[in-house]
Amino acid sequence: MRIKKETIFTAIMIGFIAAAIDALSFLAGLQIAKDPMNRLYLYQKLAQEKDIKANYEDYLRIRDPVLGWPSPSQFDGPMFDKIGARRSPAFDNPDQQESCISLYGDSFTYSDEVENQHAWGNILATLQNCRVNNFGVGGYGTDQAYLRYLGNHRDRSPIVILGIYSENIRRNVNQYRGFYRPGTGHKFGFKPRFKLVDSQLKLIPLPDIKVDDLEHFSNNPKKYLKYDFYSPDGIFRTRLRFPYSITLAKAFFKMQRRDNIMPVSRFYSETHPSGSLQLTVAIAKAFKETALSRNQKPIVLFIPSSKAIKKFQKTGHWEHQIFLDKLNQIENLHVLNSEEKFIEYLGQESPDILFLGKRGHSHFNQKGYNVLATIVSGALSEITSAQAVP
Repeated sequence: MRIKKETIFTAIMIGFIAAAIDALSFLAGLQIAKDPMNRLYLYQKLAQEKDIKANYEDYLRIRDPVLGWPSPSQFDGPMFDKIGARRSPAFDNPDQQESCISLYGDSFTYSDEVENQHAWGNILATLQNCRVNNFGVGGYGTDQAYLRYLGNHRDRSPIVILGIYSENIRRNVNQYRGFYRPGTGHKFGFKPRFKLVDSQLKLIPLPDIKVDDLEHFSNNPKKYLKYDFYSPDGIFRTRLRFPYSITLAKAFFKMQRRDNIMPVSRFYSETHPSGSLQLTVAIAKAFKETALSRNQKPIVLFIPSSKAIKKFQKTGHWEHQIFLDKLNQIENLHVLNSEEKFIEYLGQESPDILFLGKRGHSHFNQKGYNVLATIVSGALSEITSAQAVP
């Protein structure tokens, strides 16, 4: 009888300790998940946010049906002119001034965090003495930038430039920005993406999640976003759910695995599990083919991060070299490697003088965008001179 009582007491104590550990794990998990950029990548369900359905209804009403953002309602406003290009003080009327160049890309193409006159597209327009249509949009992947060009049938600029920033290769395997980089951009950052099927691009359209399905999506994201590399319950994010102690243990395990494959440099590998290298090369090739079919000259402009520049200054090797090599193998596509010119400009001086911060992926400052415009303008002059030689 005594042994039985001791067994029961031991079982109760074990249960109490387990419950206490789980309760503490739950509280710790809630605290960690409050920070959307938390180190453990704990996923806080979207449906738990206040007024989420009403906000989501507003989002569905105004979003771009193909690209997700920007909303067409923003055109002819303070950010974009009537054709959807960034406002350019140098040539501010798209009806009266024909464009010579069009730019597509992300925030580095748009020239985020500087005024319109300091955007590198506007500076390039001044250097080239012609209107430059800047169709760059913050947060875009190469996929969205290409899709924006594909749907922009009014664009008849003789030269089209697809800007690819170092980090874009990670965005091209994402469908919801909240999984890739939570806490940045719009909370409803849904986007389309491409996948490769038999070496051909297949479009996975913008997710169509109804308002009434929002909570179900929040609980079962993988069911709705089958092709998001960063989806919860995959190799990156972990949902906070019972038993919470096991959730935290899984999160720590995934954190170690994520650290091995998440750095941008790892995506520039043919064996990376995302397949993003091959996909991004295929998008660049499709961009080239579309441009040629429209009698436009296609140029891919690679824009390095400050972290990539610092790594090259230290090692003499570009982490994205394999990507550049593959781009250079695409016939009739001119690849503008701005990073080489940045190194010439900097020498051994830190790239921090060209960027707003020291986080490794901060935007250019005014000086940085000016240097980029000068680099591109010089390259365009070289291309024009080479074509003029009989």
